[in-house]
Amino acid sequence: MKPQRKTGLREDPAPGYEAQVDYGQYTMKSMYGNNVRVYFFCVVLSYSRMKFVYFSPEPFDAERTIEAHMYAFKYFGGRTQMIVYDQDRCLCIDENFGEIVFVKEFEDFVRETGFSIYLCHKHDPQTKGRVENAVGTVKRDFLDGRIYHGIDELNMSCLAWLDGFGNGQVNERTKKIPRDMFAGEYMKLQHVYERKNDDVKVLTPDKNIIEFRKNWFELPPGKVHEGDRVRAEKHGRTLLIYHALTNDLICKHTIPNGEGNSVTLPNTEKALSIEEELLLDYKDYPVAKEFFTKLRKRSPRYVYPQCNRIRRMQKVYTAEQIVDGFEFCVAEDICSVKELTAYLLCRHGEEIARKFVSTYSYRHYKDRADEIREEVLRWQR
Repeated sequence: MKPQRKTGLREDPAPGYEAQVDYGQYTMKSMYGNNVRVYFFCVVLSYSRMKFVYFSPEPFDAERTIEAHMYAFKYFGGRTQMIVYDQDRCLCIDENFGEIVFVKEFEDFVRETGFSIYLCHKHDPQTKGRVENAVGTVKRDFLDGRIYHGIDELNMSCLAWLDGFGNGQVNERTKKIPRDMFAGEYMKLQHVYERKNDDVKVLTPDKNIIEFRKNWFELPPGKVHEGDRVRAEKHGRTLLIYHALTNDLICKHTIPNGEGNSVTLPNTEKALSIEEELLLDYKDYPVAKEFFTKLRKRSPRYVYPQCNRIRRMQKVYTAEQIVDGFEFCVAEDICSVKELTAYLLCRHGEEIARKFVSTYSYRHYKDRADEIREEVLRWQR
C-alpha cells in the first residue's frame, strides 16, 4: 500500500524568491459556433500572487514555452530566483533514477537566464497549488462564456483582464490584492537580458573554483555547497559572483589581463557562511550540530533563509532557550525553523515571538504551538 503523503502549510517564500508555472487548455466557441481549443501558459509569483497568462493556438513545446517565459519576465519586469514546474513532457524528456534530463533548448535557456528549477509531480497542490488555483481562475473568470476572435485578440483581452480583475481582486489566502503586494516584490526581481550576454554566466563551481573567460577564480569556503550554482557578472574590470538561488553576493574579483590566470581571494574575503557562524555560536552544544545537519538534509534549498531566521531569533531568545528548542526538534525529528519557532512560542509565550514573526505568519506558528502544548499535556498525563 502506498504511504499517505504528509501535508501541511507551506511557509510563504520571500519576495522575488519563487514563481510557479503550469499549463492549461480550454475549448471555446468561435463567432461561427465552432469549437476552438486554446492552450495557455500560466505563471504566478508565489509571494504576491501576481499572475501572467499567455495563450497559444497550438500545444506548448520547448520553444513556445521559452517565448512565454520571456513575455512573462517582460510583464513582471524581471524573474524570480527559482521557478517551480511539474515534469511536463515539453520540458523534460527523461528521468534517470532521479536525474532529470531537460529538452536541450530549455536547458540552454535556463542556464543563460540564470534562475533555478524545482520540479514536482503533476497535480501537486502542496508544492504548486498557487498556480494550479490560478489556472482554474483563468478558466472560470476569464474564459468561461468568452467568444474566440483569434489568438492575438485573446492575449490582448487577457492582459486587460490581468491588469484589472485578474491581479486586482483580494486573494482568498493572503486577504490582500496581488497588485498591491507586487509593489513590494518588484524591486526583488532579477533583470533578464533579452539577448545572450557574454558578461553574465551561470556556473557550477568545482571545489570552490569557477572558470570565467578562461581564467580561474576562487570562491570563499562555505558560501556554496555541492550542486549549488553561481552567477558571475562582469562589470568593467570587476567580476561579481552571486549565489544563483538566493542572489546573495558571494565575492568579487578584479579580472586580470590575459588568460590562464588563477585569481585567489584576499584574506578578508575568506569569511564563514551564516550556517558555519551559527555552529560556532553553539559549538558547546552537540545537539546544535545534529539540528543543522538534519535541517540541511530536510530542506537543502532553504538552509540560508532558515539560518537567517535563527540569527534574528538570537536577538530575543537566550542561547539556552534556543538550544532547548534544538533538543525538542531533534527529539521530534522535525528540524526546521518553523518547528523551532512554534516550540519557542509554546514554551515562552507570544510576546517574544511577535518581535520577529510577521502578523500574517504568526497564526501558522500559533496553530503548531497549540498542537505541541497538547502533546506535552498528554505526556504529563
